[in-house]
Amino acid sequence: MRFNQIVILPGCDFNIKNDKKYFLEFFKKYKFRKPKIIEVVITLPNKDENGNVIIGTGDRKDLFFYINEKDERRFGIWKFIYGMIYWEDCDKTIYPKKIIKKYEVEK
Repeated sequence: MRFNQIVILPGCDFNIKNDKKYFLEFFKKYKFRKPKIIEVVITLPNKDENGNVIIGTGDRKDLFFYINEKDERRFGIWKFIYGMIYWEDCDKTIYPKKIIKKYEVEK
């Protein structure tokens, strides 16, 4: 199996140890191949046009996972329904630099 597409589920209070079973059941229910859970990432605060932190932003838990390449085309509609984002489409300014570096693809 190949996993090329990173998907982000924003605002997901997900505990990998306790919630993995339910997450995988969703994919099984809709006949997707088993995804590969990567990690939960805590977001940084947003900043305004002057670089000042916007109060009340950040500290959101986002679940990062891979979907199987054979499911990518069919997964698109589910991504929109559940508010998920592909890594290449997300606002990377809200993630720590080590996360950006870790998942950024060489062009």
